[in-house]
Amino acid sequence: MTTASAVPGRPLPAPSAPAPVIAPQAGSRHAHALHDRHLTAIAVNPLTAATPPSHRGVAAGDGYASVLTHDGDLHRTLTTLRAAGAGTVLAASPAGVELAERIAWHLHLPGTGAPASTSLRTDLGAQAKALARTGIVTPYALRTARLAEALSWAGCVPSRAFRLMPAAFGTGAEVAHCHSHGQIARAWPRIQHAAVHHTGTTTLVLQELVHGHEYLVDSVTHPGPGGPTHTVTSIWTYHPAAPGRPHRHKLPEDDVLGRRGDEGRRAVAPSQSVRTGLRRVPDVAALFHLHG
Repeated sequence: MTTASAVPGRPLPAPSAPAPVIAPQAGSRHAHALHDRHLTAIAVNPLTAATPPSHRGVAAGDGYASVLTHDGDLHRTLTTLRAAGAGTVLAASPAGVELAERIAWHLHLPGTGAPASTSLRTDLGAQAKALARTGIVTPYALRTARLAEALSWAGCVPSRAFRLMPAAFGTGAEVAHCHSHGQIARAWPRIQHAAVHHTGTTTLVLQELVHGHEYLVDSVTHPGPGGPTHTVTSIWTYHPAAPGRPHRHKLPEDDVLGRRGDEGRRAVAPSQSVRTGLRRVPDVAALFHLHG
């Protein structure tokens, strides 16, 4: 979704500095990918009541030079990583984003921004609410952990078709298309179980199902003397209302870079409005719909 960028005034770490990998899953191969780049990796396993089950089994045997358990004591974790000479911090999963940003911020390392802005870049519900406050039109959406609240809200909005999904971006969990209160109620336990498994939280988003092509624009930001420069790294498109699992594909590099075709330019233009609306956020995965 997002990629780390240098924070103005903060020195870049040494190229050989070990990289803390936050909340990796067993078999995710982050350590091997870093080793291919001549870097060592330190696994940081969050082990709190909120840690999802899928992120509790990483061991040194997965290729990590060491494994650090974070039990909620941030000061102790920071002290250990500082002593190890930690470099760029990587969030290996949605479950590790907030901790990764807090660690990077306190160690004065490259990161995606102030920890207080994490939810605006990683939470569908929080992002939609923030955009609505700026006047940007977004699909009707509710962020909640309570089925009763979701059913009550669904009866008060004009839409009669919805998507039910975990609030966190990038979980890989199933999205349920619901056309009645009964379908919402039946899908709720399954989607909520997936949210707990991937993120450790029970919060879901019930969102109006919008017809039209949907684009996900990934970008990174590079601070500079003239202001931030935003670079689009990939664009994905799919039709969310298609029957079954929505067809999704990545646009060719030439479209992303604007060298040919109109689809990439059509997708990028609205994302600039999203970025403006979330002015405090340096890196954003912009999700929006184009009708027609």
